[in-house]
Amino acid sequence: MITSERNRNKNNQADLKKAQQPKFQIDEQVTVTTGYSPGTQAMTGKIAGSYDTRAYTVTYQPTNGQPLVVNYKWIIQEEIVDSPKEKLTNGKMVLLNADHQIGMEGAKAVIESSISTTVYKIEYPELANETGTHQVWMIEEDLMQPGNE
Repeated sequence: MITSERNRNKNNQADLKKAQQPKFQIDEQVTVTTGYSPGTQAMTGKIAGSYDTRAYTVTYQPTNGQPLVVNYKWIIQEEIVDSPKEKLTNGKMVLLNADHQIGMEGAKAVIESSISTTVYKIEYPELANETGTHQVWMIEEDLMQPGNE
């Protein structure tokens, strides 16, 4: 699911720590190498933001009655309600404060794994007239420079 900027979660990106040494720079063109969101694999976009944080894979039960979502990538530390500064352990039950997908905000989730990394917000210029123009979050391993396939 691609999230539109106006529907982005309540977590203020100004509160995130800007990446100190990102592999990809703001406005740099990238190709998405993963298919976390339908239709985004092999899509070209540009970097709209990069932040140093901890990214989590979670399993969560959507609040809207949809089926359990297993191993969702990526939720960042700042999108977990009352999250401490330190790493959350695998198996920990948390409450999500993210709305990447319908039914995610306020959902109960279990931490499956985590990585300390740079996360990227991707903008898809070709979708500018559609409701979903941004993708949050991708990590360096999810992206490559166009032409490096």
